[in-house]
Amino acid sequence: MEIFLLLLDELDDAVATLCMLWSRLWGLLLSSGLFALSVLVAMYWPWLAGVGVLLLMSCWAGLSLLRLKPLLGFKTDT
Repeated sequence: MEIFLLLLDELDDAVATLCMLWSRLWGLLLSSGLFALSVLVAMYWPWLAGVGVLLLMSCWAGLSLLRLKPLLGFKTDT
């Protein structure tokens, strides 16, 4: 009977650890899937990969230009 209680204790610890690390595991699976998809697109449809990189770079440049502008022109320190 004691062996079953020890087994249940270990299973409870394993489930608690899995619940704690679930978001990291989900992120790892999602990023691995996106990486595999990007490799597949680059191998079979290189023009589509080039368009995607071009769009990504233009969005990145647009966001960096937006960050350089101040939102409001008020001076708070006097």
